[in-house]
Amino acid sequence: MRTAEETEDMGPTITLPAVVDLAAADPLLAALRQRLAADQACDLDGSNVEKLMLPGIQVILAAIRSSAKVQVVNPSAAFCSAFDDAAVSWVRNNEAEPAQESVQEQVLEQAREQARDQVQNDDPKPDLEHIPIRLNRGFPRVG
Repeated sequence: MRTAEETEDMGPTITLPAVVDLAAADPLLAALRQRLAADQACDLDGSNVEKLMLPGIQVILAAIRSSAKVQVVNPSAAFCSAFDDAAVSWVRNNEAEPAQESVQEQVLEQAREQARDQVQNDDPKPDLEHIPIRLNRGFPRVG
C-alpha cells in the first residue's frame, strides 16, 4: 500500500494493494487512523484491488462510516464484488455506486420489457385442459 499526496482540494490518497487481507488491513487501519486524527480527507483508491477479504472490508467500512472525509475512488470490479458477496454497501446513502447503477437499470429495463412481451403474448383465456382438478382425493367421502 502506498500513499501519495495530491492537491490540497482532493487530499491524500491511499492506494489499496492488490490483496487486502488481514496482513494489509493492519497498516491500512493505522494509516486511516493517522489521517483521521489529523482531520485530513482521505481517498481510498481501489483500482488495484484484485482480492478483498473480510478484515479489509471491515476497516474500509469503519473508516467510511466514521468520517465523511473518507471515500472510495476508482473501485475495481473485484472491490465491488467483494462487498456484494458480503451483502454490504461501501457507498453512503446519498451516493450512487459508480457504473453499477447504470448496469442495474439496464437489467431492470430488460426484465420489464420481457414481462411486457410475455403479458402481450399470453392468451387471456386460461388453458383449462392442462389444469388438473381432483375432487375428494385424500378426503373420506361423507354419506
